[in-house]
Amino acid sequence: MCVIAYVEKGRPIDRKEFEQCFYANPDGAGMMYQDHKKGLVHIRKGFMTFDEFWAAAVALPDNVERVFHFRIATSGKISQGVTHPFAVCDNYERMKRLDCYSEKAMVHNGVLMEFTPKEGLKASYSDTMKFNKEIIYPLGDAIFNHAVQRLIDEAYGCRYVIMSANDVAIIGDWKQSIETGILYSNTSYKSYLYKPVYGNWNDYESCYREDYTTYYIIRTDSILDDDERYMIEDYVLNEFWENGIHAYDCIWENGTLIVYVDSKGDSLILTDVGGYECEFVGNKK
Repeated sequence: MCVIAYVEKGRPIDRKEFEQCFYANPDGAGMMYQDHKKGLVHIRKGFMTFDEFWAAAVALPDNVERVFHFRIATSGKISQGVTHPFAVCDNYERMKRLDCYSEKAMVHNGVLMEFTPKEGLKASYSDTMKFNKEIIYPLGDAIFNHAVQRLIDEAYGCRYVIMSANDVAIIGDWKQSIETGILYSNTSYKSYLYKPVYGNWNDYESCYREDYTTYYIIRTDSILDDDERYMIEDYVLNEFWENGIHAYDCIWENGTLIVYVDSKGDSLILTDVGGYECEFVGNKK
């Protein structure tokens, strides 16, 4: 599950929280901010180490709105160009530029199943890039209309930020950090450092295992009530796995449950969870 951090004008960024976000979502990070002098949004992305990312982040001006994205791949290959943000346009190659200016730019957190490439993690583009090309770009400045934002939220779910030099659209359900006031698209990054899986509580490095980001997707293809969701979550987190495998977190995206597992799972044969298909997606190495 990727995570977006939205930092309003004048608010400082926080190294501890951003480090948590980066290591919980290790497939590349990026940022965008409003450049009022140019009248454009400045995109910088493709940071594959935290030190490189942090050096760029602290160099940004703090008198403008800033958005940071930390990626864990669910579609599209792991590469610098497929990290977020993306220039809002209809050209995939332009979206992959690592340092550029654009009239509008966007980031996304979630899974857009209707836009997921068939090649999955081997694809040269991601679900976000296709959604950008087919939905966000054609909308133009209408994306800053609150009624349009509500329609996108109702139709596709997920969380988004679309930014221009003078406007920002923040779509979806967001959480504000009590400690820093920074707005996050989810809080899954917190469990990454605070819930060690191997060794004891003092073994800080145990939280950084390469195979800690294996994940599965469970598609229900139906609208579930809260009780039904709770039953599936409880089963997945506490009963489903064998041979010492542990599911440490899960999160819903519409009718899809994304499950994070602390062990390599490519050899597992999974059939169903409560009658729903469970699909292995990939390991992060």
